Amino acid sequence: MVRSKLATLAVLMMVFMMLLLCALQTIAQDKSKQATYDKGVKLIKEEKYDTAIEIFKGIIKVDPKNANALVQLANAYRGAGRFPDALESYKQALQLKPNFADALYGLGVTHGMAGSPKDAVTFLKESIKRNPKYDKAYYNLGVAYSDLGQFAEAAEAFKEATRLNDKDADYFFNLGVTYRQLNKLKEAEEALAQTVLLKPQDNEARYQLALVYLAQGNRGFATIHYLYLEKSSPEHAEKLKELLFNK
Repeated sequence: MVRSKLATLAVLMMVFMMLLLCALQTIAQDKSKQATYDKGVKLIKEEKYDTAIEIFKGIIKVDPKNANALVQLANAYRGAGRFPDALESYKQALQLKPNFADALYGLGVTHGMAGSPKDAVTFLKESIKRNPKYDKAYYNLGVAYSDLGQFAEAAEAFKEATRLNDKDADYFFNLGVTYRQLNKLKEAEEALAQTVLLKPQDNEARYQLALVYLAQGNRGFATIHYLYLEKSSPEHAEKLKELLFNK
């Protein structure tokens, strides 16, 4: 009886050890996969798109149903200017994961970059439906509306982007420029002043803000930015000089 119990215990211990080893192997494999994925994302941020493409193609070859990897592959294609490949990869991700906000966003941005702002608007609006707090989607929606000449809609999109993320100077810059196109000078002044506050070295924002001050008849404030631009951006200063002093 004692031998039988010991044999049973030995078998149970062996099974436990095998299960433990399998679990450890799975954890190690998952960590390795995640490390490879993270490396690919990092390469995209570093604009090393060709290498990132190969990494994500390798991930997808092993795991064809990895929608996240397909989106990252599409992001790398988009960064490399390979728009048809990017669009195809985003669509494949959506087939695996319908209503995937990141894939819809990517489709919108890629269509915009490829010169199809109407399609960009369609997909970006869909991505916002799935993720209403997607500030980048609102920003790119504003860009698409601007490309279509729909500046009132663009302003609303940029305004929402700034509401969701009030730390991005580009959001406020585009909002300010769009308000200026709509001749909403007070709103343009506020948005461009916020741009300069967030990004003091943005010479284009200072130039645009000076133009708004001139349109408001405030030559004093325009001159302040002209004097700053004389040192930081002579080309902008020269254009302002003509408007300030050649009248």
